[in-house]
Amino acid sequence: MEEQHNNFGKKVFFLNPPSVIDEVMAILAEAEYEVYTTRDHERLARYIRKDPECMVFVNIDEGDDEGLWRNWIKKLRDDELTVGVGVGVFTMLGNDDQRNTYLMDIGINAGFIVLKLGAAKTAEILLKTLEANEARGRRKYVRVQCPPDSAEFNCKVNGELSRGRIIDLSIAGMATYFQDGNAPVLHSRLIDIQLSLRGMRFLVNGIVVGAREDVDHGPFRLTMFEPSSFNEEKRRKLRSFIGKVLQTYINEKIAMS
Repeated sequence: MEEQHNNFGKKVFFLNPPSVIDEVMAILAEAEYEVYTTRDHERLARYIRKDPECMVFVNIDEGDDEGLWRNWIKKLRDDELTVGVGVGVFTMLGNDDQRNTYLMDIGINAGFIVLKLGAAKTAEILLKTLEANEARGRRKYVRVQCPPDSAEFNCKVNGELSRGRIIDLSIAGMATYFQDGNAPVLHSRLIDIQLSLRGMRFLVNGIVVGAREDVDHGPFRLTMFEPSSFNEEKRRKLRSFIGKVLQTYINEKIAMS
């Protein structure tokens, strides 16, 4: 998976998130933001120096010494490579002194968020913050490159069953290689495409909007999904797959930092 330029959005990290953030992240993912979690602040800092098109929200309740997070954030703010990174903090029991320290003294630029407001209110605050920081970039949808053997499909083409592998995927559509020559022509409408995403299977419809022949991999087709063929469960499954692929990828990148 290639590193993404800021035109394609910023990676949004939650450092040491409590369980309430799971619901918040689901809401952010539905809004097509690229969200991650990590618990390794040292490696995260090294990773961010190499890819500063990021935003980081730090749980300052983690551990026994809040000073650790104040110093960690100061280093990000003082480093010329990471000074442009959006940094916010979240806490269950924030007070005015803490708020003033982080906002005025340390100079965080992505908010001081009190989680006791609840998941819905927290998500509302974060959505406004991410929008203000243009964290989605110019893209409309989060797209992932699918690891080998993780994403496959089949569908009927001219009455015959055709199969293939999915190269990349978003909630809007997919890029695929067909395994045989029985591939649909441009502008074909495909009914009941079965997606198989690491054991999760469901049916969608789509329109072929791009086509080329590839002698090495087989017929290439770009298909846009019909939104009406999705229900809430199908969207949840697809976003779950996308989120897991992204998280696995970033875990590997951070581990190497």
